[in-house]
Amino acid sequence: MIEFRNISMRYPGASAPVLDGINLVIPDASFFVLLGSSGSGKTTLLKTVNRLIGNFEGQVLIDGRDNREIPDATLRRRCAFVFQSHALLPHLTVAENAGLRWWCAAHRRRSLVKR
Repeated sequence: MIEFRNISMRYPGASAPVLDGINLVIPDASFFVLLGSSGSGKTTLLKTVNRLIGNFEGQVLIDGRDNREIPDATLRRRCAFVFQSHALLPHLTVAENAGLRWWCAAHRRRSLVKR
């Protein structure tokens, strides 16, 4: 489960916050879509999950644990995001796109072993 508790963030120099008191619970094994207009904070909110953005207020809990307590490498190995089409390989499924990083890492290890 991922839980956002009172997440707020303002980019430096911005007159208004990009995120303002967001509270949201995403249950385990759920299908989740975050929709909004351009600039509404969708990507910013998602980046708080694996701390690609760290200067936010509030808490992001992953299975009840504050994500600031989870080491970066551990946290980022547990999270996979599929962003809009510009970041997708069109001949792969969403699941294949999400798992591409792990496939590449495994392929790299196999080729190193062969050498």
